[in-house]
Amino acid sequence: MHPIPPTDDHLLVERHAEYGALRALRPASFSDCLKLYGLETAITVTTERGKALTIRGSDLYDKRTWNKFLAHRADDVHQLAEAEMLAVQYKAWLLKEHTERYRSLASEAHLLWFERAISLAVVRHIMEKKYERHTLGLEAFADPWVAAQTGACLLYHDALRATARLIQHIVKEPAQAEHYIEQLAEKLGGAAQEMLQVGRQPLPPLPTGVTLQFALLPPVREGRDE
Repeated sequence: MHPIPPTDDHLLVERHAEYGALRALRPASFSDCLKLYGLETAITVTTERGKALTIRGSDLYDKRTWNKFLAHRADDVHQLAEAEMLAVQYKAWLLKEHTERYRSLASEAHLLWFERAISLAVVRHIMEKKYERHTLGLEAFADPWVAAQTGACLLYHDALRATARLIQHIVKEPAQAEHYIEQLAEKLGGAAQEMLQVGRQPLPPLPTGVTLQFALLPPVREGRDE
């Protein structure tokens, strides 16, 4: 665990974390988010009975699964400063309480993938929770610019999903429909990336000795980030 910074530094640390979290939130799908960070969208493990089992990253991000996990908690986490702690707890819950399928994870590489995918899922869920609170007029974001950008990102996600459903309804050939959806996602994603740079201001450096809690995320894959 990283040391908790002094109270006076919490706001600045959270602002730094929110800036970083926008990169994880930008992709419309969690699979694309995993690709951005150089992670596989799914892995295959072998059960004790010798059967192949596919574990998808999207299942770790599933809203119903996340809500079941949150139902075991008494508090409402909406700060990225708590992301690392929450990721550890979510991992333990998935492995021990949610389902037996994740207990087949045994190799160091598979467990590392599992931890990193969980980290990304937790960060995205916290950002979504922040915006939910923001729309209700509750305290949520440390940085107003990030609040606006988060809303734009989520609007982009909704627009892409709605348009994809329309394309699938109109275009009967699955491969052709997927091609159109990918083209649309690329164009909208480029526009979203440009939008994320508008009005962005450099942040003051972190105080000496303060460790950014957001450092739990894996590095962005070279050539895929801004």
